[in-house]
Amino acid sequence: MIEGTKLQKNILKWPKRYKVLLVGIIAILITNLMYVTGGSRTSVAQLFHIPIVLSTYFWRTRGGVISAIVFGILAGPLMPLNVEEGIMQTPTNWVVRLVVFAIVATFSGHVFDQIDRLHSEIREKDLTNPFTGLYNRNKFYIDATNNISKGRLFTVFTIKLINIDSIGKYVDPALVEKLINQLIRDLKLMHENLELYSYSDDEFILIKYPECNSIGFIEDLISKYATYFKIDDFEVRLPMKVGVYEYLGGNESPSKILDKARIAYEQAKEREYGIFYYNDKIEEEVKETFEIAASLPDAIKEKELFLVYQPKINLKDDSVEGVEILSRWNRGNRKPVGPNVFIRIAEEIGLIKDITHFVVEHAFNQISKWESKDIKINYSFNVTARELLDVDFIEWAEKLIETFNLERTNIEIELTERVLCEEGDKLTSVLKYLRKLGYKISVDDFGTGYNSLTTISEIPFDILKIDRYFINRLDRLEVREMIKSVISFAHRLDKIVVAEGIETKDQLDCIKKLGCDMAQGYYFSKPLLPEDFEQYLYG
Repeated sequence: MIEGTKLQKNILKWPKRYKVLLVGIIAILITNLMYVTGGSRTSVAQLFHIPIVLSTYFWRTRGGVISAIVFGILAGPLMPLNVEEGIMQTPTNWVVRLVVFAIVATFSGHVFDQIDRLHSEIREKDLTNPFTGLYNRNKFYIDATNNISKGRLFTVFTIKLINIDSIGKYVDPALVEKLINQLIRDLKLMHENLELYSYSDDEFILIKYPECNSIGFIEDLISKYATYFKIDDFEVRLPMKVGVYEYLGGNESPSKILDKARIAYEQAKEREYGIFYYNDKIEEEVKETFEIAASLPDAIKEKELFLVYQPKINLKDDSVEGVEILSRWNRGNRKPVGPNVFIRIAEEIGLIKDITHFVVEHAFNQISKWESKDIKINYSFNVTARELLDVDFIEWAEKLIETFNLERTNIEIELTERVLCEEGDKLTSVLKYLRKLGYKISVDDFGTGYNSLTTISEIPFDILKIDRYFINRLDRLEVREMIKSVISFAHRLDKIVVAEGIETKDQLDCIKKLGCDMAQGYYFSKPLLPEDFEQYLYG
């Protein structure tokens, strides 16, 4: 948008009387200068173009023409041609000058009108989303500011379309524009007393005022688009999540109000749709996520991360079969954060590779120390699919294995069932290669993902870990029968089954009866520091 100088802005904001005074003073000074220099026979009269153009700038063509007539008279019949000799101007002389002044005023007015039009078009363009044709968030900020200054209360809705990108990518790009236009029409038809804006091509903003009591139209909209409907020759659905924030007065900026409405829908899961309301707890969680994301790089650099080792027990002879290596974060006086939180955030911000490198390097170092003490057990730790699909990571880990002179057959690589389900085809050849080298592959959190026993058999693995979700429900017959079937199936494939999250003797007795091979959980031990694990092992 074209911006004037600060001086121009300030002058335009002057009250009308100040503008008149400024033009008048300039005209008086030119008139006096004209008289002192001998009259209208000098070129000083041309200086009247300055107040004429200034008048046109303030009041456009009408104001400029009026000034041209006034100044034409001042420099015409009221001004001698020669002051010393007292000779007056001929009518032809001053009338021509007055006409010229009027032409200058008219032309200047036309120029300023064109500039105003260009400013208006550019400003309108700056306030409009070119794809949807709706006002954008800049206009929302302007309107919200006006509402706040007037003390008017309102509610903001942010409508996020979940799968519009996929429709454009996999169905038909032209269909996206038709869907958006249909949605806009429906929004306008469902409620006339709403202000509608486009935050982006897949997100809209609504302002609803207290007099619009119901939000039922939003519920109807969500319901309509969440089910399949036909457009052109395609059957599509357009699920959406709607964030709601009610502004009840107070000192809040429009951007903060909009952020809260957007934070509201961000509490939804990835593909979840519906209406979500803002509350302070949500914002605290978002702030905590940002704080964790911001401090994670320093945590890795300052070695705030450390490893703990949870024993895995062989249920046949109650011996320690191995340990699961887990990462922890020493945050000092700050609020503790579990690995389920900071690992997820690390994946989102691209730091998971750094954490995986830290875990592998420190784990291998500790394994080497224990092997030098003749501690011979198995070691398992989680690795992301991204790392396993990274050739550089595999080569780096292999060099590390050789540096520490470790036995690959003692190392288990754990992958969650969800990852195996999503990346199974890509990972299969990598997993086969790793098993060929001697590593064991473990399927973690089994039962919480999407795999069936049939599909899990297609993945190369050695160990199946039953998630604690099912261990906590062993009192239910259907859960016990399901676990029994899983164990039986795994044993037919010559696989080992581990039960996670054992916390009571009853749970332990039950999984033993069901035929489970190994177990881990707080019933045996919490995750331990290296020195504490050694005491546990020899205790």
